[in-house]
Amino acid sequence: MVMLAKALEFPDFDKFDRVRVPKIKYAGMLQYDGELKLPSKYLVSPPLIERTSGEYLVKNGVRTFACSETVKFGHVTFFWNGNRSGYFDETREEYVEIPSDSGITFNEQPKMKALEIAEKTRDAILSGKFDQVRINLPNGDMVGHTGDIEATVVACKAADEAVKDGLGCCGASWWYLSCHS
Repeated sequence: MVMLAKALEFPDFDKFDRVRVPKIKYAGMLQYDGELKLPSKYLVSPPLIERTSGEYLVKNGVRTFACSETVKFGHVTFFWNGNRSGYFDETREEYVEIPSDSGITFNEQPKMKALEIAEKTRDAILSGKFDQVRINLPNGDMVGHTGDIEATVVACKAADEAVKDGLGCCGASWWYLSCHS
């Protein structure tokens, strides 16, 4: 939604060729980006979320690491932090965004950036610098939405490999894995 709002509202938008900017009235369900104020018109004010897990962890000295590729980076940062951008404490947090492939549909590259996320995760775990690590492997979700079953199987296998490679280094440490796709 933020990309769509940028395309409709920013005169200097250049992420894809708009050909022309339609003169339409639209509103988002919520304001999805509070810093950019996008979309400028919305139906419901975003909820004020206080005392998030991220804020709690950092204020209690827990060093955190968050990683995903661009399409889901906001889920391990912005949404995790109660719809707030940025760090609570840069000395205790590290965010790594792996650029998503652009100009393709996800079923064309179903492995997406799973292996890169796994590598960064493994490095973070083995560094000993972090007490909590959170990642988002978007393969099953993003490829699954294309409806391409064969590509979705490849995507899920790539995510499985990434979990094995990224988390396999930490033995019996605490793991929590979740997926909605």
